[in-house]
Amino acid sequence: MRRYILLTVLILIFSFLLISCGGSDNEDSPRLSGSFNPPQLTESTKHYGGQAWESAECFNCHPLSNLDDAHSYNSNLADSFSKVSENDTGVCLYCHGNNGLKNLTAEDYQCELCHENEQIVSSANMFNGVLNHDLNADGFLSNIDCLICHKRSDMNGTVDFSIDFTQSDSDYTNVSDFCLTCHDANGAFEILPPALQFNNDAKNILDTYLGMGTTETEKKSTADVHGAADGVPMSFGTFRGDYDFNMQISCLSCHEVHTSDNKFLIAEDGSNAYLTDSTAKSADIMVFNNNFSEFCALCHTNDNGSIAGNGLKEVVHDSPVSTNCTECHYHGAGYDNGSRQNMF
Repeated sequence: MRRYILLTVLILIFSFLLISCGGSDNEDSPRLSGSFNPPQLTESTKHYGGQAWESAECFNCHPLSNLDDAHSYNSNLADSFSKVSENDTGVCLYCHGNNGLKNLTAEDYQCELCHENEQIVSSANMFNGVLNHDLNADGFLSNIDCLICHKRSDMNGTVDFSIDFTQSDSDYTNVSDFCLTCHDANGAFEILPPALQFNNDAKNILDTYLGMGTTETEKKSTADVHGAADGVPMSFGTFRGDYDFNMQISCLSCHEVHTSDNKFLIAEDGSNAYLTDSTAKSADIMVFNNNFSEFCALCHTNDNGSIAGNGLKEVVHDSPVSTNCTECHYHGAGYDNGSRQNMF
């Protein structure tokens, strides 16, 4: 009889533990089967039998000192919990669901708490630029901007396009695919970037990067030479490093993602121009007014060129217009009925 009673008690305890620690799928938090599967706090009866439901005091039951093992799949993430306070429960909600808390907004997820603090995230300097990727046009980079691009992320320290970026109707094979999801003027993720301001048919970066038309020939004849267009060898200079005239260049080779001190979020140094030489990779970039010479010199050079402000030799060639590269070379310069093909 005692053995039967003890077995019954054990079964009840085990069942209670299953209910307490269980979870459910929730589209508002980034639970992903297999590679990322944190407990979801989305049902009132499944968080300690309902006793912890609607509580914002996560650390009362989950002390910061006990979180290392649970987040050990990324040592940097585990370590970050030793650098936040017990009032920062928003850092839990992004992965674990809302726990019944009402009226949560993007700001409650506290992305900036860690990602703008170099003591917590080593790459926090990517948010230090004067100009930013202000997706909701409120004048600054905020948590809502983060969630537009990163609705779901496992934060394991490795970029996975199928996990760490907000998903659209098509898969991403590289970061440019993701950038062009919004920069196609179709309003993906409810974001509509400003139209390009040129006197031609180009309205968005997708059309200039990959070209317009129904045939491959039409697309190549209207695309940027840094995009899908077939390039031509330079007659007035040479390429640095392993760059060549017939390459499709990644968006990130030229642009920062989050912030920059340069207009159009142009890169602040050459580190992302991965095929250039070591000298250019270590060079800083400053865009003065509308002068992009320091930037162009990362990949294009000429033995007879003058020295740009960052110490790199500029490209020089005969031009009746200007010594400013962007007078002729810009997104969309391959348009105008093909008369300016291969200009960018």
